[in-house]
Amino acid sequence: MKRKHLLSWGGVLTRFFTIQLLVQAANAVTGIAIIRILSKQDYAFYSIATSFMFSAAALTDCGISAALSALGGTVWEDGEALGKLINSALSIRRWLVAIVVLGVGVTAPLMFLRDGASLISAFSFTGVLITSLLFQFGTGVFGIVPQLRSNYRLIEAAAILSVVTRLAILALFYLTHLNATTALLANCAGFGVQLWLYQRYAGNQVNLRAKAEKHTVSAILVIIRKQIPYELYGVLSGQIGVLLISLFGNSARVADVGALGRLAMIFTAMSSVLANILVPRFARCQDPKRLRALFLRIIGLYSFAVSSVLVIGWLFPNQLVSILGPRYGELGGQCLLALSCSVSAAILAAIWGLNVSRGWIVPAWIGLTAGLSSQVLGIVIFDIRSVHGVLELSLFTNCAGLFVNLIATALFLRSSEQGLVQATFQP
Repeated sequence: MKRKHLLSWGGVLTRFFTIQLLVQAANAVTGIAIIRILSKQDYAFYSIATSFMFSAAALTDCGISAALSALGGTVWEDGEALGKLINSALSIRRWLVAIVVLGVGVTAPLMFLRDGASLISAFSFTGVLITSLLFQFGTGVFGIVPQLRSNYRLIEAAAILSVVTRLAILALFYLTHLNATTALLANCAGFGVQLWLYQRYAGNQVNLRAKAEKHTVSAILVIIRKQIPYELYGVLSGQIGVLLISLFGNSARVADVGALGRLAMIFTAMSSVLANILVPRFARCQDPKRLRALFLRIIGLYSFAVSSVLVIGWLFPNQLVSILGPRYGELGGQCLLALSCSVSAAILAAIWGLNVSRGWIVPAWIGLTAGLSSQVLGIVIFDIRSVHGVLELSLFTNCAGLFVNLIATALFLRSSEQGLVQATFQP
């Protein structure tokens, strides 16, 4: 039976990974095409917009996804309770979205204008950003249903349809006028397709008319209060490379950092397997004795898989960078360092994701003190006016984060085995 179970899971992981690999390959080709077609200044605007989008998406989440995973992992089979949980999350997140959209509407145009965008272009970028943000807001909430219920075929279909939509729109604009605005519009359309599929599935599986309940909202807020300091900190630290180069460098250096970041697409398919299959499985596990072994298997397998790309960066740095186009040919010496940053960030995100899926969050005064200290120390040590210095800073802070989170995970696992911490939800 154990062998049959392993073979079954091996088949699921292999199929999902293969499909995600194809999807991410298409995304990678699209991303590289955008880098090669857009001018350096246009791609700098695209990089800034992407940084803003990820930061704003994190702010509209502020731990809600963690709460849905941690609390939903105990009621995932109960359509009524899961519906109450989703609507409780929506009632909170609408307020967060309103605040973040207002903030983006004010700050994003100023950043674009500072880097040389025209007034019309700055507000066009901002409008597309806000629309994408609203789509991602819904996807993050409704997407928890297929994840917890292991509907991998829907997740695969959503990924495929999203990338096909994006490719079709980019192809259309390539024949007419492809620039930063139209490239962002294609991304926005992809997010919209995913939201449509997830929301339709959630409506058929759970009672989306179930009313939000006060004690459910309170349970979500408990996790949000622990998580929100990290989200606010992550807005800066997660995109610090582009932000620092934008402030202390120029648009060409912004494009260089953004282009090197696209190399991380090599293992995006593995990250998708982690987020859509392995993390929900870890969240659903209700046997404390199995958690340690399950955590070590997931992190061990994932770390080995993503670290393998470092061999490619070491053996073929110039060939890898040449994919980005002739404008970035001089960045071969930064290739291995850029990949090291991406790999360390991916492993850190994996550990963090597994922990928060059970509501295990390091106290903010510990995590933020360590994070801010490493950021300040890194800014003093490294030359943040150069691409190399920004990458060194990123790797340094990622390693500090890994050290803190590995220690915290060991303590959480021990406490769980002793019955001292758990993420439970009684509807």
